Amino acid sequence: MLKTPEGKYELYAVSDLAEECEVTIREDCLSLSGTVAESHRHHVTLSPGESRLVQQYDAEYFSGFFPEQHFIELYTMAKGAGGKCYSHRNSFFFAAFRDMMLPDAEIQVQVRDDNTISLTTDLPAFFVTLDACGVPGIFSDNNFTLLPGETREINFQRKEPVSTEKLKSRLTVCHLRQTYGKE
Repeated sequence: MLKTPEGKYELYAVSDLAEECEVTIREDCLSLSGTVAESHRHHVTLSPGESRLVQQYDAEYFSGFFPEQHFIELYTMAKGAGGKCYSHRNSFFFAAFRDMMLPDAEIQVQVRDDNTISLTTDLPAFFVTLDACGVPGIFSDNNFTLLPGETREINFQRKEPVSTEKLKSRLTVCHLRQTYGKE
């Protein structure tokens, strides 16, 4: 999703695959409390390497939404000719972050012995990042949006043996709103 210089909002589907694919995009407009205000689905078939305009909205279409209080979450699923499935998720904001009334979400964290970290939140949390200070390893995902009602499971691939307790004590989870000064 992008905003054009003319003030229109455009949703594109882009394929980097070397084969034709069937693409489904779910477009949810949410309030900063996490409530879905509106939802749309789009279906398109893309040729190898194709980029296509899927939907264009006039600025007035979103006039009922307050730019500082709403955002769009895009869920894209693609199925290649060989049957392999791909997914991608992205957040689109109508206003600059500094102008938005971002909620101070509380993220709940659980660390299991199998190196899986489960995250849930009470309010939308943007640019969620994980760090395991001093514990060498790689997270399966990092820097994402976490919404109320969903559980995000992140695998931590340790590069050396470390106890679950040590990982728990070193793990920090942060989101964009937490980087702001106190008001």
